[in-house]
Amino acid sequence: MSPAGVAARPRTTAGPVRDGQLTGERILDAAGRCFAERGVSATSVTDVARAAACSRPTVYRWFDDRDALLEAFVHRAARRIGARVAAEAGAYAIGLVFHAPSPRDVTLAQARASVAVLPA
Repeated sequence: MSPAGVAARPRTTAGPVRDGQLTGERILDAAGRCFAERGVSATSVTDVARAAACSRPTVYRWFDDRDALLEAFVHRAARRIGARVAAEAGAYAIGLVFHAPSPRDVTLAQARASVAVLPA
């Protein structure tokens, strides 16, 4: 598995992948919903598989265990937050916003990005 979270294909597959990246993303989306609803410690791989409408073996094809699933979810959320913050910072850098960001502006941008990428 890549350090970024989701492998380019399931970790046990040598050839082409039917669902490709979409399956891993669907599993991560379902994991996020389960973690938000039940809490991390109360969420099982079975819960995630059920929420993702796939089998437990499919989850295990993508992730070694629940901890690896949690790690991938956190990495994906961090990447999304970073991209949102960078996009807002980019607006300052290219002159779309005509003042330098204050620490308060940066903190608000980070908070908005965090809320925007995490499950409701």
